[in-house]
Amino acid sequence: MLVEPENAARPAVETFIRSGYARTYDARLAALPSRLFAVLGNDGAPLAAAGLRLHEDGFFSEAYLDTPLEILAAALGHAFERTEFLEVTTLVSATPFALFPLMAAMLAWGRERSLGCGVFTATAPLRKLFSRLGIPFVPLVAADPARLPNAVDWGRYYERDPWVCLMPNPSAPATCLLPRSRLNANLAEARLHG
Repeated sequence: MLVEPENAARPAVETFIRSGYARTYDARLAALPSRLFAVLGNDGAPLAAAGLRLHEDGFFSEAYLDTPLEILAAALGHAFERTEFLEVTTLVSATPFALFPLMAAMLAWGRERSLGCGVFTATAPLRKLFSRLGIPFVPLVAADPARLPNAVDWGRYYERDPWVCLMPNPSAPATCLLPRSRLNANLAEARLHG
């Protein structure tokens, strides 16, 4: 679900994200994006949450790049206007299973707005998880803490080898995020061509 500043769940979602980063990386997050997405449990407590930025918000991951995002993406064969990007930030999940509906909701929101390219900065464990799930992404550059004025606030985050990554088609069907659905699609494809 989209959790904007006026949403009653906003304080709990912000606390969940900040606590997750503090616990995992000893990081102190100051400002969070105005758009947050969250998956809530039956009791209303967050199970997964992340921020989402658009071009008008500025892309946090661009701090690590020497070239504007859209120019770098075009050089790699993915031509998109700056207004077609979305950025996923400050991702926290209590369980990998909550990650799937969170990503599906964010990507569906992007599809509804014709956003064609995603960007995110992901640690090595998250990149490994995305690879295992078959979520397509292109690693661009290692995130260098020296490029941030407040790098000390990020604690041990940079010990996890974060990289800026491009997701050239976040408008791909949301089933790519669900392993069982992907397996069923692959089996159906094999039956068609087999």
